[in-house]
Amino acid sequence: GSNSSLTQVSDKGDFEGPGNSQRLPGDSPMHGGAFEEEGKQCEMKAFTRLYSDSSGESHFDDVEIDLASTDYTPSAPPLFLSDITTTTQFRFMQAPAGWTSDWHISTARTMFFVLTGKWEVTASDGESRRFSAGSALLVEDTTGKGHASRVTSEKGSLAAMIEL
Repeated sequence: GSNSSLTQVSDKGDFEGPGNSQRLPGDSPMHGGAFEEEGKQCEMKAFTRLYSDSSGESHFDDVEIDLASTDYTPSAPPLFLSDITTTTQFRFMQAPAGWTSDWHISTARTMFFVLTGKWEVTASDGESRRFSAGSALLVEDTTGKGHASRVTSEKGSLAAMIEL
């Protein structure tokens, strides 16, 4: 287990609505959400999760995170923060244009933030999703068939990887 405030939306990897097998960069859950002013709490889709089920098949899932209004600093109005998630290590990764990988699993639970460039990741169930700058992917397929990745941008990509 982890000290994570991440809330899984579905244990089946299902999405709301048909036709979600190829998400466009603008459809990233990182770029949407709804705030609840009255309850002083905010819930928004925050990122995509890639995980392995009990049979070893990898799937994508949309994850929501709870954010609460917090007095972060006395000199500014409140803002919305999640609970703290414990991390192990952090590093940057740069991949050149055209970089591709064979099927592989992740060596650890890792939060992957795309800083520049574009990626396409394919789960073993056949679904592919695209991630561009500003996108976040929680990679949890540490067992099973894994996933394949490729850089689709013309100038490569810089990403931040945070091991959880």
